[in-house]
Amino acid sequence: MNDNSKVKKIVNYLMVIYAVFFLLLVFLPKVINPIGEDKEITTAKADGFTIESYLVILEVSENNIVEVTEKITIDFFKSGKHGIYKFTPEWLEYTPYTKQKTKRKSVLSDYRAVNEEFQVDFVKRKPRLRIGSPSITLPVGPHDYEIKYTYDMGSDPFKGFDAFIFHAFGDYWGTRINNPSLEIHLPKDFNIDNVSFWGDKYRQKNLNSYVEYYKEGNVLYVKLNDDFSLDRSLTVDIVLPAGYFTKGSYNYGFVSLSACLSVILVGIYSYISWRKYGKDHPKVSQTIEFTAPEDYDCAEIGYISKSQSGNKLTIGLIVQLAAKGLIKINESEDKKKRTIINLLPKESDISKKDKIEEKNSEEFEVPVLTEQERATRELKFKRLTKTESLVYKQLFKNGDIVDLSEDKNFYEVYRKVDSQLKTSLKNKIHDKKATNHQYILITLFMLSIVLVPFAWFVAEDLDPKIDFLYLVALITLPLILFFIFIMRRKTIYGEEISARVEGFKDYINLAEKERIETLVEENPNHFYDILPYAYVLGLTNKWISRFKDIPVENLEMGNFDYTSIDSFDTLAYSVYSPPSSSSSSCGGGCSSCGGGCSSCGGGGSW
Repeated sequence: MNDNSKVKKIVNYLMVIYAVFFLLLVFLPKVINPIGEDKEITTAKADGFTIESYLVILEVSENNIVEVTEKITIDFFKSGKHGIYKFTPEWLEYTPYTKQKTKRKSVLSDYRAVNEEFQVDFVKRKPRLRIGSPSITLPVGPHDYEIKYTYDMGSDPFKGFDAFIFHAFGDYWGTRINNPSLEIHLPKDFNIDNVSFWGDKYRQKNLNSYVEYYKEGNVLYVKLNDDFSLDRSLTVDIVLPAGYFTKGSYNYGFVSLSACLSVILVGIYSYISWRKYGKDHPKVSQTIEFTAPEDYDCAEIGYISKSQSGNKLTIGLIVQLAAKGLIKINESEDKKKRTIINLLPKESDISKKDKIEEKNSEEFEVPVLTEQERATRELKFKRLTKTESLVYKQLFKNGDIVDLSEDKNFYEVYRKVDSQLKTSLKNKIHDKKATNHQYILITLFMLSIVLVPFAWFVAEDLDPKIDFLYLVALITLPLILFFIFIMRRKTIYGEEISARVEGFKDYINLAEKERIETLVEENPNHFYDILPYAYVLGLTNKWISRFKDIPVENLEMGNFDYTSIDSFDTLAYSVYSPPSSSSSSCGGGCSSCGGGCSSCGGGGSW
């Protein structure tokens, strides 16, 4: 496999990785956490308890920090319970009266239970208050809990007005919330006419007619009617004049921002790098070539044209050795065995008269050469290219007659041919700086494909005002991949020789009969000289068809059918192949999607 094929393979792998990553990043969160959908909570029913009363007291400061007290009476009707747990998410969505949905992060602190054993842990990175002791089992019947925490809601995100919007009670307890009530202690006076209540976060279920509320000073008292069954969160919305809240804290970090900007900068760098090191040099005009440019062998031409890998190039070199009169290829009558015979045997081996099973057949004998024949063929041998010589020596490593299906080492030459082509042509044809920068971009792409989900799912601290950066970073990834794909370019010489190779291909593909007849008159071996090039360039049938009405001299190349593409395939299949080896070797919580949370909290028993 040549170097260009390796890079293509790496890029293809990257494209698959990105496709899988994109599907997971875009669609999986929608399944786990469908933000924006008003749907019933799908958690299991409450196990062994009911909620008999639930009072939430909110003490709100001018800087929008809320001291929360929740007093809950739980009636356990099943034995074996140790206590309850509760989630209070920090990322939530709010919909003010303007109907413009807003994501917002609050900071939860001092999360605790009063007069109870408790611990705070995290489920899917969401804080959970777990109340009770694993060594104590509660009796059946009612049990009172008091939960306290500080909820810093940060600076007011709304323009032209302020608002206090709070999702109380939680929406996935899994049971009816009996006797729910609220006390909201605001820092300043407010207009009770600007108070509304909703059964969801998106202002679609107005509950004002089911709520009894009144104001005393700066305190709002709220109680739901007994005939209304509350089984999820209640959202209270109080519209306030602009500037009502002051000095709110900034609850967002810079980790996600840094990660997104890093990916975007990699995208910019990939473009600049391509412009400077990867953009192709001006194309060179093609000219018709009637022979291989610069006497390159068929493997070198195949490497330059990027059309084949070492396997096919090696088969082409075998045919080229036959065309040069150094070997001949014979097939058995049943077409099951292909034998290659050295037409330039070592003089020390001539007396051995190595033969295969058909000992009485002259077709399979190693020839005894005259001095003139040996001199002529030795001259051809000296003119072999490095890759031709490599294949020749590997063929006759163990004797002057070889059966490719039985030679268990010949397949190793595939890799050697690739390596030799890279050594001799890689830096002549391909721009080394472009290749180096391509590998740099591949490394940066792998880093970027980690940074995007890290920013979105793990750090999750981007200010919603600039959360479009998540999308920009995501879009940047395929752009980086695109520049990786087009980064490689040829040297100026590479462009020149590639244009000549294309001209040579045009001759093989489009040559007129008259022109071919003229070249055959000058060189009777012209058909066989060009045949291996046509094979590696994928033009075998085209070249063979050119000679349908042009006689081809029958040379000493064996009884192998050089006029059939099927013969080339069977020759390739006859090479011994080594056997391949193989080895085998949230407990009711809520999840977020890029800074949002589909749930308003809740809990259960344990």
